[in-house]
Amino acid sequence: MPDEHQARSEAPTPKRREEAHRKGKVAKSLELNSALVLTAGFAVLVAYGDHLVGRLGELWRQLFGNLASMQLGAAQTNELMHTLLLQLAIMLAPVLAAVTVAAMGSNFLQVGLLFSTQAVAPSFDRINPLKGFSRIVSKEALLQLGRSLIKILIIGYVGYVTVRGEIDRIPTLPMLEVTEIARYIVTVSSQLIWRVCALLLLLGILDYGVRRWEFERGLKMTKQEVKDETKQREGDPHIKARVRSLQRDMARRRMMAAVPKADVVVTNPTHVAVALLYERGKMEAPQVVAKGRNHLALRIREVAQEHGVPIVENQPLARALYDSTELNHAVPVNLYKAVAEVIAYVYRLKRKAVS
Repeated sequence: MPDEHQARSEAPTPKRREEAHRKGKVAKSLELNSALVLTAGFAVLVAYGDHLVGRLGELWRQLFGNLASMQLGAAQTNELMHTLLLQLAIMLAPVLAAVTVAAMGSNFLQVGLLFSTQAVAPSFDRINPLKGFSRIVSKEALLQLGRSLIKILIIGYVGYVTVRGEIDRIPTLPMLEVTEIARYIVTVSSQLIWRVCALLLLLGILDYGVRRWEFERGLKMTKQEVKDETKQREGDPHIKARVRSLQRDMARRRMMAAVPKADVVVTNPTHVAVALLYERGKMEAPQVVAKGRNHLALRIREVAQEHGVPIVENQPLARALYDSTELNHAVPVNLYKAVAEVIAYVYRLKRKAVS
């Protein structure tokens, strides 16, 4: 028996993609989200760092410069904490805004605009201990564990390489001023974080590629699923064929009902029959009200004979009308003369019959 993925060899249909999107099933990498959020937050923090340090120093001096002489009761302490938290929120707002925009932008780039209630709907399977244990020991969980271990090893190696490059400088730090030591630590830390961010972005992009490949593989369909979906969308072929057959029968009956009203039937003589109708003042040119070949042509002749409709044998005209004129349409201009001669001939026969 073939493997399920081997059997799913057909590309997903638009309907299957739409159903997956509606259920919240999309290709999404949390690793890429985390990398973009970390990079955006750190970038703003670096660009805003000097200003932030200055604001923090100023806030420290304002709040705690005369702390020893302050009378701190419950009300004063609450006011002090309120002021402190408000100022910190204002100072950290650019960083928080950058992180929020990065998180939303990352999700939008990966899945677009998506709001699915089914993705957050309560489900017993999510709280079922047996199901939870099966997810813990599943193939997907083991793959995720392997990815995490590899990521930790790579990040650890990047940290080791960064620190190793500074190993000769570290013994000289005790001889430096405190400000120089702090500046050195910030520089090396920034270098390390930038490298980690770049690495996480690369790993996030690779993870998204893997997620996308797994998502597309999971959407693939079997040949039978494609057939079933086509049948649901377009209807059962047998039913459609039956409907078309009934429609043809109804159209044929309507056409045969128009033969007794025709002015003339032009034949080939037996293989083709075309019934023409012309009403003066209502039609600009004669119209084909019935036409047929072989058995249907014979039936048109029989109905015409039963109702006294004249039958004129004109092989070239019959074939030309049959091939060039649709049912209930006027005859083409290039056949006006030939049709007019036939209808005039029929009118003359009718006048003779009356006289």
